[in-house]
Amino acid sequence: MIATEAAQTLQVHESGLISANQDSKNQSKSPATNVGGLLDIAIEIAGKRRDILSRMRTALLNRDDLEALDYARQLCGVEL
Repeated sequence: MIATEAAQTLQVHESGLISANQDSKNQSKSPATNVGGLLDIAIEIAGKRRDILSRMRTALLNRDDLEALDYARQLCGVEL
């Protein structure tokens, strides 16, 4: 689920980056200006994954294997 959401977010931002890259080529701007947006997306995705890992760790410590398995599926993008 989170992998799908991340892929959709990246696709939306990626299309914007492609447009920005084309504009930058036309205007002779540095492509470094587009890195900030991509970095923000990566940080957002990492934060969501860290949250799920924390929940999975708590579930494992509480011996709740089914809940831990659900979080593992979310991390891997497996939907039931």
